[in-house]
Amino acid sequence: MPDPGWRAAARVVLKDKAFIFGALLYCTLLFVFQLLRVEVGTAGAWDLGIFAQVLWFSLHGKPFYYTVEPWWCGNLACSFLGVHFCPVLYLLLPLFALWPSAVMLIIIKIYVLLFLTLLILYYYCYLRTGDPRTAKLLAFLYALHPGVVGAALFDFHCEDFFPLGFFLVLTALELRCLWLFLLGYFLVLFSLEHFALYLALVLATIVLFSNRYKVRKHKLLIAGLFLLSGLLIFRAEIALMQMFRAKTTSKYFFSTAVRHISLENFFNNLAAKIYYFIELFLPFMFLPLLRPQLLLPVILWILFAFTYSLPTYYALATQYQDFTVPVIFFVFLETLEILEKKGTKIAKRSQLFIAGLILSAAFVIYVIRFQVPLNLSIGWRLFAVQEILHHVEPGKEPILVADSLFVFYACRNNSYAILPVVLGNRKLQELKLNWTVKLLHSTHYKYIIIDLYRLLQPRLKQLVLASINYSIYKPVIVLRNFIVLKKSKSCKPIIFEPINYYFSVTKLPGLKINRKNYSLLSFAPACNIYVPRLLLLRGKYVVLLELVRQKFRKKELAGEVVAASNHAVVFSWLHCTGSYCTALLRVARPGYYTLCLEAFTLLRASKLYVIYIWPCLVN
Repeated sequence: MPDPGWRAAARVVLKDKAFIFGALLYCTLLFVFQLLRVEVGTAGAWDLGIFAQVLWFSLHGKPFYYTVEPWWCGNLACSFLGVHFCPVLYLLLPLFALWPSAVMLIIIKIYVLLFLTLLILYYYCYLRTGDPRTAKLLAFLYALHPGVVGAALFDFHCEDFFPLGFFLVLTALELRCLWLFLLGYFLVLFSLEHFALYLALVLATIVLFSNRYKVRKHKLLIAGLFLLSGLLIFRAEIALMQMFRAKTTSKYFFSTAVRHISLENFFNNLAAKIYYFIELFLPFMFLPLLRPQLLLPVILWILFAFTYSLPTYYALATQYQDFTVPVIFFVFLETLEILEKKGTKIAKRSQLFIAGLILSAAFVIYVIRFQVPLNLSIGWRLFAVQEILHHVEPGKEPILVADSLFVFYACRNNSYAILPVVLGNRKLQELKLNWTVKLLHSTHYKYIIIDLYRLLQPRLKQLVLASINYSIYKPVIVLRNFIVLKKSKSCKPIIFEPINYYFSVTKLPGLKINRKNYSLLSFAPACNIYVPRLLLLRGKYVVLLELVRQKFRKKELAGEVVAASNHAVVFSWLHCTGSYCTALLRVARPGYYTLCLEAFTLLRASKLYVIYIWPCLVN
């Protein structure tokens, strides 16, 4: 066994150049993948963009101010401390000041937090095993766990501080070093408010059930003190959070989570939950399950995730594995130690066993979404993002952008984000839909950037596109799924249905209405034929609807244009047989145009069906 003490720890870690090189190589690979996600516009505003904006405003006189989610729990004060209590972010300000950008946050997360975690973990395993080779294998086994890789590739979060703080606490217990214990303890407590309860429960289970850190006397008393202190600290942090909220703020949002917990949810999406459970424990050969009493905090979390309505909680590629995998890894070490004492063969051949685990973990990593950044049409998304950044330089004007592009505009005043992706929670989805429509109806922004690739719900697409029709924004860039709108007083409303279609702006030769030339929005289906939308005037029309469904049916509907303007036509149809259809508009009177419109969407307003078109002038 090496001599205990922090000086000995530093010597052991720094002398092992092979481990340091391997850890740096591992971090570099993760950094490249994460940077690629940012450059192609697939990072999330909830995460990387939010924290970049929080730190940027903190450097510019507004501590923890941000603009992304004022609708969330009525947090009208726009203080991140009103949603999550994480003053530990102040520790990042000196590093973030060197390069205020979202990329700097990735560097801090991977090359500082994750790299330091691996160094601390390596020494902790060295203390427990007394063998540097086994300690290195164990450290890389943790690093290759799919949950660790998935969390590392998922932007930036407060949860990223937990592994470092937790392994500092374990190392302090091994060294019996009080100041190191307090350092790790408070690093975890000030990362997130509910970590006070989680860490207290973890420490209580260690006191009661760990063979490594036995407490001979007053086990229940010490465990109870940990739980009581965790509860008191949690309540104190919640009280402090109220100081950073508006008076109209509702309750702490985790208290509302209880309403969405149901046993019925446990059996929803059961295959994904089984897959999650297997991947969580497979790299450790399910050995931690032999000590279920030590797994109590993780088991409680899994039960919460499985009975909650959001599938995000039981996905490995999220930040929530930052506080589950470290505890499972600790229980794995405890189980190995017990097996060795009992003389189990699998424990005696620990090196071969751990090497096999590394291979299984690498296989699992390949199976899950490790290659996500590689299958997102990298070429065109990278080109589109760079094109948008080149054309849209709004300066200090307010700008509303898609969450996937918020990282490029987070470090500036008056940047806001659309948050379109909500899964599972129906009430939260309705709340976000309504707020998104409000944002798009606002005339506050000079630019609005929409990423249709990220609008996963069809209803959200419909609401977003419908809300644009009533705004005063004109498209200035249309690049496949990216649309840039600019506020214009002379603009006319628009609409288009983007699902599975490519977009371009083209001028229709010879089309003159009221002696004006119009540039029309065009879109191309798989056949790559551009189909323009046409302005129609008052009059009677015959509309032929050909449904694109399993069975082709044709139906003629006679309709009369009861209202018309420079941007819309209203048909008084009695009924419509489908939303997605191919329509041939034939003008009843001679001298008018005949035009084919493919795959448009009919929006119903009471008993009228409205077809919106776009006659805006575009250079």
